[in-house]
Amino acid sequence: MMAAPIKKSSRRPTTRKLVSKAGTTATEQRLQEILNGAQCPHLLYLVPQPLKTELLRQIPGPAEIRRGRSLKMGDDEFSKLQSSLHRELNETTVSLGDSGQQVSIARFFRHVACLMQLDRRCRQTSFRNADEISRMIGEKFQLKQAYKSAKAALNELCLYCGLIYSWPETRLISITPVIQNGLADRNFAGLAFVVEECYSEQQKFKLGDIVRPAFRIGLSCRNKQMNWLHLNQSLFENSPYSDEIKLPVYIQIHATNRMIQRLDIIDRKYFYLYLILALKSQKAFRYKQKTLIELSISGQKAGYLVSAIVDDKILIKTFLLLSDHGTPEGDRAHQLCERHQVDMSQWNTDRLSTFSQSSLTSEHKPKSLVSSAGCHSLFQITPSSTAHPDRHHSTLALSQLLQPAKQGKPKSLTASI
Repeated sequence: MMAAPIKKSSRRPTTRKLVSKAGTTATEQRLQEILNGAQCPHLLYLVPQPLKTELLRQIPGPAEIRRGRSLKMGDDEFSKLQSSLHRELNETTVSLGDSGQQVSIARFFRHVACLMQLDRRCRQTSFRNADEISRMIGEKFQLKQAYKSAKAALNELCLYCGLIYSWPETRLISITPVIQNGLADRNFAGLAFVVEECYSEQQKFKLGDIVRPAFRIGLSCRNKQMNWLHLNQSLFENSPYSDEIKLPVYIQIHATNRMIQRLDIIDRKYFYLYLILALKSQKAFRYKQKTLIELSISGQKAGYLVSAIVDDKILIKTFLLLSDHGTPEGDRAHQLCERHQVDMSQWNTDRLSTFSQSSLTSEHKPKSLVSSAGCHSLFQITPSSTAHPDRHHSTLALSQLLQPAKQGKPKSLTASI
């Protein structure tokens, strides 16, 4: 007589158990990858199993991005901001110890934080291999220096993402990182961000018979605080003590409209980033009774911000593309073309797209004349080259903006030019 076949249970593990099991395995694998990169693959095997299980369970999830009370951004745009921030967290890296291993900021504040907690437990409690584990962590990872670098990179990427979602006519965005409960604390709850917004000061300027509104340039900070940008008066005039006088900076709507019009292949969300970088570049000079401040895009000169002192304030009046009349390169290009009887009127040379998408790029003589006049950089700026600006290069130039103001002086950002 044959035995009845054993019925397999149709009951499946709950979703929670599946997720928990898969999540724990993936977490341990990622931590092990970091240990392998630091050439200490066996470190995790020295940790008592109960402690290892506890530490792995405490590794927090992905960073949380929260709306601040002041944020009125729509859901679609907020979702784009979240995606941008998560991408930067995964693409920005920090070096761990002498091995030179690069770990993303996202993984640092999740998996490397686990090693910081393990090191703290080794120092506070006594168990087998505790001294050896602590020694290996100290030698291989140099966590104090790595943590310092990670925090600096974190502040820089928050500044970068805030700038690309800011525009003086609408709102200025601030993104504040929050390390919940301390990185080495056993109750560490992960990394979070608070996104807030505030509005730029508006003032009207009368230039001749025309009155135009302008907006003050600065960076939004947490709790609606502002760090306003200032430039040295000596940039515009040589008078006694002018290098010690700092003036606030405003930009006319006319200037922002010209940026949008003339930089027509650039994603508008990067304009405020490029504007701030231009004002921090310290590349300015006088030309035909005007002060021109160089504006570059992805390391290539694109044009100039035409500025002047009006009512004891620095006012950006307009933006000129490199090839426009009124710039040294543009005036020289038009003179060369006239001399060689080249008609430039068939091309819109006051649009950046002309230099990357039109027949001008294949016309040897006009292209050669325009390039020799100093406008060659315009041919290097393409939609693909500006799709994702180099954040490291940008934040390196902006790092001074993150320095605390000196005690006893007003809180402001000063670009010495």
